[in-house]
Formats: sequence, C-alpha cells, structure tokens
Amino acid sequence: MSAKLTTRELEILKLLTEGKSNREITVELNIKDQTVKNILNKLFLKLGVTNRTQAAVKAIKENIGSRMAIKIKKEDTMATAYCMKCRKKVEIKNPTQITLKNDRPAVQGVCPVCGTKVLRVGKL
Repeated sequence: MSAKLTTRELEILKLLTEGKSNREITVELNIKDQTVKNILNKLFLKLGVTNRTQAAVKAIKENIGSRMAIKIKKEDTMATAYCMKCRKKVEIKNPTQITLKNDRPAVQGVCPVCGTKVLRVGKL
C-alpha cells in the first residue's frame, strides 16, 4: 500500500470486508451515498485495485483489518456532540444510544460543562 489511509477510508474498508453494500455503509456511518462512492474511488486508487472485491481481498491478505480495528476503537471511545449553549464541541456525559423517529441511530447525553442535553445523530 503506497498511501496512508484516512480513518474514514479504514471504516469503509472494514465494512467492505464485512460484505456491506454502499447503502448499508451509508446507513451505518450516517453519510451520503455519493460520499461513500467518492471515498471508495480514492480507496481503490490508494490500494491499487479496480473494484470492491479486490479491495476486500487485499485488506484481508495484507492484514489491514487488524490495524484498522485498533485505530477505530481508540477514536470511538469518546462520543462528542456540539453543545448549543456552550457553542463548542464537547464530550457527551452519560452517552446513551437511542433511535430517532425516522429510525436513524443517535447518541443522547449531557454536556459536562453546562448540563444541557446534547444529541449526535449516528452510532456510539
């Protein structure tokens, strides 16, 4: 692998090796379909492959998945959201996974600075 992969590319590559479709990736990561397509194209160039199957095989052969899981776990330990009252991004105190009315996953909790309820759309 010639170029370093970004965290988002690693997340998508992980889901790709799990056999997820573009639509499933968009729902899981809470991003647009076109964003997934753009990232996949960049990923294919960096890995030197032409399709998702080759990318998944290369990731498994070169053991990219194990390094990827470690990187993602370190970053995912802290749930953050934007506090409207403090006007800054804060770590969510007592994060709880919820489902919104439109069936999208979200994380709800409290701002540790001012105690205001904060919400971030997406998984923990």
